[in-house]
Amino acid sequence: MLKVRFNLRNMVKTVTFLAVSIMFAGCGKDKDPKPDPAKPPVLTTAEVSSITANTAVAGGNITDAGTPAYTERGVVYATTANPTVAGTKVTVTGSGTGSFTVNLAGLSSSTEYYVRAYVTNSAGTAYGNEVNFTTAALNPNAANYH
Repeated sequence: MLKVRFNLRNMVKTVTFLAVSIMFAGCGKDKDPKPDPAKPPVLTTAEVSSITANTAVAGGNITDAGTPAYTERGVVYATTANPTVAGTKVTVTGSGTGSFTVNLAGLSSSTEYYVRAYVTNSAGTAYGNEVNFTTAALNPNAANYH
């Protein structure tokens, strides 16, 4: 008969080594790390200025550009509350954070308008607070001046 002699101390070391090796083998870096989720931009709408009967200056201030970078920014406006990009919009080029302005033209005189700045990225479209203003009345005597 063959006599097998076990050394308990060596066996415990071997089992411990194997267990630790298996545990650390599963702790590697992800091969396919998930990208950061898209984050919408954060912005506010500026007060409308330089208001005439047919024009005005509007804008916004982007305080957080969101991720990934936005693809469009500008102002939406309408004669009803909560205008969206599906309605009338004026876009402006640029990137990053900071203020921007746009010229609103072709407005009707003596009309109340609602304005919101907007920014669009892959997370969607973010809107600033709503601001309203009323265009000036037409001066009926303006045509009589030479």
